[in-house]
Amino acid sequence: MKFILSILFFSCAPYLLHAQEATPVTCHFLCFQRDVANTSKLGAKAGDDKIISCPLPLELVSDGIELAAYNNEISFVKAQGDKEVVAKAKIPAGIKKALVMFIAAPSTKAPLLYDTFVLDFSNKGFPEDGSVAVNLYAGDVRYSIGEHRILLNAGKTAALARPKKLNEFSMAGVRFEFLQDSKWRMAIDTTVNFPLHQQQLFVAFLDPRSQRPQLRMFLL
Repeated sequence: MKFILSILFFSCAPYLLHAQEATPVTCHFLCFQRDVANTSKLGAKAGDDKIISCPLPLELVSDGIELAAYNNEISFVKAQGDKEVVAKAKIPAGIKKALVMFIAAPSTKAPLLYDTFVLDFSNKGFPEDGSVAVNLYAGDVRYSIGEHRILLNAGKTAALARPKKLNEFSMAGVRFEFLQDSKWRMAIDTTVNFPLHQQQLFVAFLDPRSQRPQLRMFLL
């Protein structure tokens, strides 16, 4: 019996190792919307029952933290010793530097506290001096950013170069519209600063209080 079990173990070992294959990734974090408990940090599972503390800042992107994605996924728990996974981040293949955005999960997804949305945070994903537009709303949205005009379906993103048409203060117009009842409705019409050597992140989302699409902007 021991001999048979040994054969089974060694024959399955490559598959077990593959199942736990770790891919290194540098993660930056941004908490777009806190959960009801106002959780400000989580622990990323790092194998051998170890966790790595990860902050969930609300306004500024965190510094990079070296983590390992197992089968392209990072699991988060509340604290050392906890077994219950409260958030998961799926890291697309080939991404070595990621921006992980945390959004409060609905109660129907318990025990998950947060949903996540992962962006390629390399120079390829975020153009130098440019911006990235994200649509976390359930329907279509339209962005006008300087001379750029884009339509984004739900869950889609677009990387844009820095607007060429800027005023003397390096500002350009930004307009955000959402599709509702077959009509485009204005949500934001403003001007935004586009400084050199920095990037803008525009995120369309459904405000849980007003139940209307809104836009948040982050200067990175």
